[in-house]
Amino acid sequence: MNKREQLKEDILNSIKPVEITGEWYTLDLPVTAEKITNALREHHNVIIPEAGDVIRLEAPIYMGSDSHLKAPANQIFTQTEDSDLCLVRNEHLIDGAFEPAKGRCDENISIEGGIWQLRKGTNGYAAPDNAVRGSRAAIIISGAKYVDIRNLTIKESAGYGIQ
Repeated sequence: MNKREQLKEDILNSIKPVEITGEWYTLDLPVTAEKITNALREHHNVIIPEAGDVIRLEAPIYMGSDSHLKAPANQIFTQTEDSDLCLVRNEHLIDGAFEPAKGRCDENISIEGGIWQLRKGTNGYAAPDNAVRGSRAAIIISGAKYVDIRNLTIKESAGYGIQ
C-alpha cells in the first residue's frame, strides 16, 4: 500500500459516526430560534413538526455537543425581516482565521431535513459582530467534530450553503 492509500485508510478508520441516544422531543408550534435552541439544550434530540407555513427565525439556532435536529423535508426556514444572521450554527464557534484555532469544541451534532433559505440581500453571519470572520452561510459549523448533515436543501444562501 502506498502512502496516499495508507493516509486515506487512516482517515477513514478515524471517522467516528454521530451517535444519537435517548428519546426524541417534538416541539409544539409555533417555534422560534430561541425555543428550538432551549429544547436542544434540554432534550438534545428535537423534532420540528410541519408548520404549514414558513418558519421565520429571529436568530440562529444554536447547536451544542450532542444536539440532533430533525425537520420535515419540505419545511422552509428563513430569517425574520430584521435578521442578517445564519439560520443554524454550532454553539462554540472556533475562529482560526488569524491564529491557530483553540477553545471548546462542539461534537456529535446532526441536522436532518428542511429547506434552509436566507432572505435575498442578507449576509448569513454567525453573530451580530461577524464572529468567525469570512463566514457567510445558511448553516455555519466551525471547529466541531463528528457532524452529520443530511437530506436537506439550502436555497439562496449568501456565500455558502454550509460552511
